Amino acid sequence: MPKRTSISQMPPTIRAWLEKTLSENGFSQFEWLAELCSEKGFTISKSAIGRHSKFLQNRLDAIHASTTAAKLIEQQSRDDGNALGGAVMTMINSQLFDIMVKLQELDEESKPDDRAELLSKMARAVADLNRAMQSQKKFAEDARAKFDKLEAQATKDQAGGKKGLDLETLKRVREQVYGITS
Repeated sequence: MPKRTSISQMPPTIRAWLEKTLSENGFSQFEWLAELCSEKGFTISKSAIGRHSKFLQNRLDAIHASTTAAKLIEQQSRDDGNALGGAVMTMINSQLFDIMVKLQELDEESKPDDRAELLSKMARAVADLNRAMQSQKKFAEDARAKFDKLEAQATKDQAGGKKGLDLETLKRVREQVYGITS
């Protein structure tokens, strides 16, 4: 097992202070931070702070990239009112994010087998997400086809003077309940 870093051995409050200060100072000024840590009773080299800064910045970059990607996917996706499918995809996306964070943590101090295991889990999560997305698309297509059929029948019934489903009510249910706009 690799040796624990000096920063990982710090009390959580001091470590949180160091990480916040690193972030506020643009992940720089390692010498100054080493002096401040020394004043707080912790001897940490500027190199150790630099390594931790790189790790922390990479982790924050991954979070930012994941968030940006999620926003783009949301903007590009068509919302057909499948709230359950959306919740499933959100849960899987959250799992992917957790695995990405763990992979980055393992970059510096891990066994290749641990990394391979997490990569395997990541691949599984991606496959699960793809299946969930396909299911959501199929649900939306099926719902759209059913409403198209019901609306065609309602139009035919109204033109023939038959009593049946009201076309306006069907359109409201389609849009307001199922979120299908076309």
